[in-house]
Amino acid sequence: MKKLNFYFDFTSPYSYLSMMKICNGQLDDRYDIEFMPVMVGRLFALNELSAPAQVKNKALYLFKEALRSADRQEVELTSPRTLPFNSLPYLRMALGLKEDKVKQREFIVKTFQYGWRDGLDYEDYDGFKAFITKDCLLEAEYEELENSKELKKELKKLINSAYERKIFGVPTFEVNDDFYWGDHNFESLAKKEFLDYNQHKEFLKFKEFFKDEK
Repeated sequence: MKKLNFYFDFTSPYSYLSMMKICNGQLDDRYDIEFMPVMVGRLFALNELSAPAQVKNKALYLFKEALRSADRQEVELTSPRTLPFNSLPYLRMALGLKEDKVKQREFIVKTFQYGWRDGLDYEDYDGFKAFITKDCLLEAEYEELENSKELKKELKKLINSAYERKIFGVPTFEVNDDFYWGDHNFESLAKKEFLDYNQHKEFLKFKEFFKDEK
């Protein structure tokens, strides 16, 4: 079974849609999934990209497109009460649960649903704590994750590692040395064979245009 790294940020509705597909078990028989929480704003900065939300028309179109995808997927999608919001506390907690795959997956799902399905406020930290400690985390677990200085370092290291691996956005699915960016590529992953285009002759030819850039 191949390993698949799923890079996501809770600020991304497309990451939410991809996570709901993962929850349906569409990849479980083909991949060993590792969850990679990353702050997409930092990835944009490292890659010298502008965030979609900084371009009003693009942001509006992308959310409309996300609603279309949600309808096709038959998944409820709404917007959180506050946008943009700081996802760092939630990303650190998700990373801190990596040794317990079942609990980590449950935490990620519920955290996405808190804002993108239920329309609640990610900036309401007390509200989120009450929500997630109801049937996912113990209060002691929550507080340990919330106050961990080590997780701050680990998350920063993971984001830098993602950049070094040429990841520039979310959701991104990485298999072997190749990756697919965007929820629209999920179905390609669910196929019997993952197609690696790194050695495709046309890709290699196109790559030559950028050989002098870092």
